[in-house]
Amino acid sequence: MIKNKNNQLYIFSLAFFFTHFFFLLYGHNIIRISGNDTLIACLLGIIIDVFLFTITKNIIYRKINPSYLLIPVIIIFTIILLKDTAIFINRNFLRECNIFYLIILLILTSLLISKRELDQIAHLAFISLIIFIILFVIQISGATHSLDIAYLSSSFNSTSIIKGALLFSSYTYLPFLLFSIFATDKTKKMRKSYLLGFLFSLLIIILEYFLIALLPSLLLSKYYDYPYMLVMNKISSFLIFNRFYAIFNIFLILDQTIVLACLFSFLKGFIVRVKSSIRISKDSFTCQSENFNI
Repeated sequence: MIKNKNNQLYIFSLAFFFTHFFFLLYGHNIIRISGNDTLIACLLGIIIDVFLFTITKNIIYRKINPSYLLIPVIIIFTIILLKDTAIFINRNFLRECNIFYLIILLILTSLLISKRELDQIAHLAFISLIIFIILFVIQISGATHSLDIAYLSSSFNSTSIIKGALLFSSYTYLPFLLFSIFATDKTKKMRKSYLLGFLFSLLIIILEYFLIALLPSLLLSKYYDYPYMLVMNKISSFLIFNRFYAIFNIFLILDQTIVLACLFSFLKGFIVRVKSSIRISKDSFTCQSENFNI
């Protein structure tokens, strides 16, 4: 579906968002499992991801015609992401807005974006990634005043580390693998883009977990559904960064917007294939009927 010959950066961007999207909505699950061992669990999860990439890269780089069996997976994935994104927006920004209306708004936004070809969605992902990086650098700059290394500690509980690592790997690698099935440009020059986008996303995630660990602390964060919002609140305490808070609201849901648009685009592709198959079947049946009548 992605055919532009100069799309290395676009592929890089989509790989980034499909790996990173889980962090805001579901990143707290790893903290609750691993506690103070979260950073170790995430680092182990990255090792597992790299290992999985190594053993599955032949599948990732192979041109695969997506199976119709993926339709239920994508539909369930889309429904869950729509619901959880709407809940996040409702709890943090629009408390008085009905969740149902937010879901409708997200669906309309995703449909509007997905009306374009996946090449164009990838272009949007690249622009979004530039915005993401700029705002992330601003975040780090705003956080430096209150980083507290005393918050770093670990109980080295092997069970919680392994559980957290496996959860981290499932959150990051499975969506990336799903995306890689649909990306059809798998030439040699694209292979580095897949891997670099994947690894860059993992690097950003680790830095974000470090911000959580060094600002509100992992011990406090495990009691919150969206611990990264504690980081945002710390940063916004500065007047200059408080002015950026409205912009940060957009920054927080860039992942979900791009991933939802891609999921709707994937579903649209399946619908087109189904219609094409039905048309071919009808034409074939018509031809057989004509031959029989002759």
